[in-house]
Amino acid sequence: MQEKQRIGEEISEKNCARIIRKIAQCISYLNFFGIIHRDLKPENIMFGKINNLKTLKLIDLGVCKRLSFGEKANEAIGTNGYVSPEMYLGKEYSFKIDVWALGVILYILITGGILPFDDPNLDNKILAKKVIYLQQEYPEEYFGKKSKRLVNLLDKMLDKNENKRINIHNLIKDCWFDVIRK
Repeated sequence: MQEKQRIGEEISEKNCARIIRKIAQCISYLNFFGIIHRDLKPENIMFGKINNLKTLKLIDLGVCKRLSFGEKANEAIGTNGYVSPEMYLGKEYSFKIDVWALGVILYILITGGILPFDDPNLDNKILAKKVIYLQQEYPEEYFGKKSKRLVNLLDKMLDKNENKRINIHNLIKDCWFDVIRK
């Protein structure tokens, strides 16, 4: 296996939980109005004030789509590395594609910048195949000292079967966020 390059510093699990919960609350707010973001990635998350979660905002809503209850979308939109398996497969998709992208963001926060399915030498077709067919790995050097609850939540967020993937409301209530209250 090829060595992956870290691009950032390690963030504590507690701080990751704070960030992910705030983003999840933003996604839940959009979903309440029937809006799916469809291009969730770190570049589309901004702080009004440095490191102030109260000022966190989701930006670049240009590819958002409004869905009626039970409706699905089918346009292939998003940024490689954050796109869900169902989108790569050309299937219809729901609000849960944003949960997938948020899982990728959580993985990036824990590893200091490594995408769960990426390899700098691979093209987009190979990246898509990895997202569709490979199970994400949890390298000991990044996840060894992290809680089992974190890995369990990542498994639920990055479930390749959209029907089994956790929804945003259950994600916000997940026991992993108990780490914030300790």
